[in-house]
Amino acid sequence: MKIRYNPDRFVSPPLEQSEKLSGVYKITNNVNEKFYIGSAVDFADRFKKHRLDLTKGKSKCPYLQNFFTKHSECVFTFNIIEYCEKELVVAREQIWLDETQCYNREIGFNACKIAGSVLGMRHSEESKKKMSETWNEFYKNNPHPSKGKTTKGKGQKRPKEFGEAISKRLKKHYKENPKPPVSQEQRDKQSKTMKEKYEKEIHHMVGRPSTFLGKKHSPESLKKMSENNCHLGKARTQEQKDATTEKIGIPILLIDNDGNEIKRFRSAKEAERETGHNSQSIASVCRGKRESIKGMKFKFADPNKTESLTKSKKPNDGKPRFNARGVNLIDSDGNILQSFPTITAASENLGVQKMSIISICKKQKGKTREGYMFRYAE
Repeated sequence: MKIRYNPDRFVSPPLEQSEKLSGVYKITNNVNEKFYIGSAVDFADRFKKHRLDLTKGKSKCPYLQNFFTKHSECVFTFNIIEYCEKELVVAREQIWLDETQCYNREIGFNACKIAGSVLGMRHSEESKKKMSETWNEFYKNNPHPSKGKTTKGKGQKRPKEFGEAISKRLKKHYKENPKPPVSQEQRDKQSKTMKEKYEKEIHHMVGRPSTFLGKKHSPESLKKMSENNCHLGKARTQEQKDATTEKIGIPILLIDNDGNEIKRFRSAKEAERETGHNSQSIASVCRGKRESIKGMKFKFADPNKTESLTKSKKPNDGKPRFNARGVNLIDSDGNILQSFPTITAASENLGVQKMSIISICKKQKGKTREGYMFRYAE
């Protein structure tokens, strides 16, 4: 359905254009008073973005878009409910989501329970069915080039005569085209290379006699080894994974600016899956190396865990390693915004994975990562 552009359907109070204001906003409709909670670095820019996407039918919030399309007489109001600093907008949005519970279909239009992440969102059975039918129709009209083609002889056991025929053919080929003989000079060069390799990396079994040489395992020993190795090659169940997490995982808390607990995670990996932020960056915040990740703050559930992890590491004098390479954070015009002595320092401060920074600097994959642009320091 094509929607006609009507600016009177999406209104807001006067927004200051001269200064970029950040914080949390609320979009309310005048039919049933359902609302949508979001955060923005620039309210005026976000208001224009919402109005344009809704009128074109391209809004990223499906529930808000469907309601906007269905009720043509409905008017939506864009209101600012809190001003805050840019670094805290996601954390403040999470607090408003928890207080209002606008992700409940009877209350609001939000699709996700966690601000800044789509993790945890579940599609309904009706949505899954529609997606399945859409993709089936797409592949029906656009078949894959390898569809219907199978590897010749796949799953079939070749007869003995087939192997003998291949062996006879190869013998004939090598008899007619013999390999050139290896000269004595090449043999000496290979021997010298291998000797130098083993002199530098001495095998751990060199000079040690085998204690099991000439012996055989008893049937009882073979049975025990088979029982102990029965898990090899099998995928671990979710219960086994949960038990391992409970045993070795370090609990982490998502907190607000006052230190109050918002949510508890069993490990940094679980926090990464729930929030969408890198587990190493989350651990850096817990250890005190960083203040927050896009406004979200974390800490260890055990207050003594920070000291024990800090003491277990070797002291660092702050100097980069001999092979470290500096990296600069730049804008779209190439101006340097911030410099880092190493790629690791940039990763810990900005929450971007090191391999992503290296790929951008080498121009191998993508130009930006999470809105950041990098290049090597000269």
